[in-house]
Amino acid sequence: LKIMSTLTIPEYNERTTVSRQIFYILVQRAPPTGQTYGREFLERQALLLDDFLYKLASTMEDYGDLNTLEPRLLEATSMIMQSPGFSAASVLAEFFDESES
Repeated sequence: LKIMSTLTIPEYNERTTVSRQIFYILVQRAPPTGQTYGREFLERQALLLDDFLYKLASTMEDYGDLNTLEPRLLEATSMIMQSPGFSAASVLAEFFDESES
């Protein structure tokens, strides 16, 4: 993983675009359970998911493909939820309930 300060400008722009799009997806998919997730919380989750997708991607083109972003988020979330000890898994499950798909 590259530290943000070591990214080239195009890589930084790509990461910013993808993480912003993830944030918008989280806002759109926020569960109507009465639980209100604050902007800061959603931004943190977006950055965590972005980092996970970045690590999984074989190329920057794959990582930055906004046409496949939501399916990749579903897959990433499923992988994260299966990770032992991941405390945010139950929260992510609310956003990516596969029964809605």
